[in-house]
Amino acid sequence: MEQISQRRMVSVIIPNYNYARFLDERIESILNQSFQDFELILLDDASTDDSKVIFRHYEHSSHITHICINSVNSGSPFVQWEKGFQLATGKYIWIAESDDLSDPLFLEKMVALMERDEGISVCFSGSILIDDNGQALVQDEDLWGKNKSKNNDGYAIFGGIDYIKHNLYWKNYIYNASAVLFRKDCLSGMMNSSCFKMRFCGD
Repeated sequence: MEQISQRRMVSVIIPNYNYARFLDERIESILNQSFQDFELILLDDASTDDSKVIFRHYEHSSHITHICINSVNSGSPFVQWEKGFQLATGKYIWIAESDDLSDPLFLEKMVALMERDEGISVCFSGSILIDDNGQALVQDEDLWGKNKSKNNDGYAIFGGIDYIKHNLYWKNYIYNASAVLFRKDCLSGMMNSSCFKMRFCGD
């Protein structure tokens, strides 16, 4: 299913496999964002639960541009990510994993930060870990390392190479794909990369 519409600022991709129990709440948390300039791309990897039925409930939403349902499981979430990237038309991409939820202000705040500086490639936020029932877990994974440098608005800007060497080399601080917004043009040259053949550690 595909709808023809004007280009949106953000392409939101929901890759799904057998997460029907979370899908309604997940999709609603996106449709109810305060920032509404987005397209929504729904991808199902041959689920055996009611995922496809739930996707069809939303096919008339003005935000939906694609509903793609695989007849055979791809065997990898990254194959689905790559498909979503190819379909995306927005300036920014958000992989909104199907078993997560989002704060209503997520897109509004993330887009505003990235629009301030064209040099920012990736923007990520903290996350609250929750269980299957949506209850917050105790552990806190939002550790920014020793060299924190936040301004009065509560955010910091890091140089890419330095952040990889001094942060990501030691710990996966960007541990939740759903907490990340990135520029689509950063994918230039990455399509067909070997990273899309990986099977684990998607976040």
